[in-house]
Amino acid sequence: MYTAIRAHEVMLNEATAAQERSVIAPLLTLNGGAAAAFLTLLGAKGSLSFDLTWARLAIVAWTVGLLLAALAGWAAAARQTSLNKAHRLMREQVELTVFGSLAEMVALPEPNEGRPVARENAREAAGRWARAYSGLWLSSAAVFAAGGIVAMLSVTSSP
Repeated sequence: MYTAIRAHEVMLNEATAAQERSVIAPLLTLNGGAAAAFLTLLGAKGSLSFDLTWARLAIVAWTVGLLLAALAGWAAAARQTSLNKAHRLMREQVELTVFGSLAEMVALPEPNEGRPVARENAREAAGRWARAYSGLWLSSAAVFAAGGIVAMLSVTSSP
């Protein structure tokens, strides 16, 4: 049982971290790359002209998208920290129960009676951070798309 709990804890940490990295990196790249490419296009001489108000709005949108993606990364890390705490508390409870005197030799941070409450609090915090993460990365993706639409509106071709 103890081995299964430890294996689950490790697997959960690895899977969660991999999933969160797979979402955040593309958002940072898309928003940052779009802003850089569009600024390059603005500086190019050619048959295109731009409405600077719309162009500025596009750059602002992508900048906000970068900020939202960074905040999503922060929320993902906080979520992982909360999940780690919940599973650590469960594992320490199992260690105390299974290994008894051996576990008592290690200074456990919370009294055994407070572990279920602390674990539930950590799980609830993980849920809040998961919702924040989802909202932030979805917002970042939406702002990226909005920036693209605004950028298209800013471009006009000269005859």
